[in-house]
Amino acid sequence: MKITVKKQGFESIELPKYFKVGTQSFKISNDQQWFTRISGCGEADLVFGVFPKITIDLIKYLNIWVDGSEIKPISSDEFHADLYKVVTEIEKLTEV
Repeated sequence: MKITVKKQGFESIELPKYFKVGTQSFKISNDQQWFTRISGCGEADLVFGVFPKITIDLIKYLNIWVDGSEIKPISSDEFHADLYKVVTEIEKLTEV
């Protein structure tokens, strides 16, 4: 008897220094010890608690964000444009 089963495994992939996963932008540090994640580049949604974020974390946690997702290489300029958008949104939210 034959049946169809789903098999999952691990695969090593090469990541560019700057890339996107969905709407989030990533930058891997020069020493490959940590990464920066930019998320929430659109308008904040206060009802759902969605806020623009800049997160810096250890590289060992990067697989949580890229696992099984489409990785799109981007330029340094694209990353920094997303960073600027998020900083601007954060400034708007913190105005008194």
